[in-house]
Amino acid sequence: MLKFPGGALEYGEGTKECLFREMREEFDVIIEAGSHFYTTDFFVSSAFHADTQVMSIYYMMNIIDPNIPIGKVFKDQFGDQCLQWQSLSDWDPLNLSFPIDQHVGSLILTEFK
Repeated sequence: MLKFPGGALEYGEGTKECLFREMREEFDVIIEAGSHFYTTDFFVSSAFHADTQVMSIYYMMNIIDPNIPIGKVFKDQFGDQCLQWQSLSDWDPLNLSFPIDQHVGSLILTEFK
């Protein structure tokens, strides 16, 4: 599975707090949240929970930890995860596993390529 990092909001948590927590939990990195990039504006059913709708919020961010764990394997409830960078010149958003990420990947290519 190839996807952008992320996860679900916990009760009482704001969207940027969720971003900070997820990046710490999934990749053990400290980030600085940038501007809002995109919020899902079409229906997507959850791939993990039947009868659940997904809404995703994407932010630009900077990793401020100088020890970025590129290639390090992390384990969680979904199995092994690995943080990796891909050059926009070599990147195809259709390689992403989920429709929302594919849509946002296309927006990123349009905005930054």
